[in-house]
Amino acid sequence: MQTACKQICQVFSHSPVFRLGGDEFVAVLQDRDFSNRFELLRDFDIRSHMENIRVSDPWQKVDVAKGISTFRPSEDRTVEEVLHRADQRMYHNKHDMRDGA
Repeated sequence: MQTACKQICQVFSHSPVFRLGGDEFVAVLQDRDFSNRFELLRDFDIRSHMENIRVSDPWQKVDVAKGISTFRPSEDRTVEEVLHRADQRMYHNKHDMRDGA
């Protein structure tokens, strides 16, 4: 978890990162990070893969399900709505990872 958190903070270095609890983190993407969000997600995946090749201890490996959502001013009334969509996408990503997709 420490390695994953470090990577999240490094990749999304221009945005605040919060621990919601347990093993859940949220990065509130701003400015450049928001504009480059898909490239940054790809960078995170590459860094995670490289780290997992480097380490031998399973506890040091990075295994992260991700979900991303964008605030929609015309539809969203609360931050919770945006977080809920991101959480749903994270859940689908987690199941795709298990299924090998």
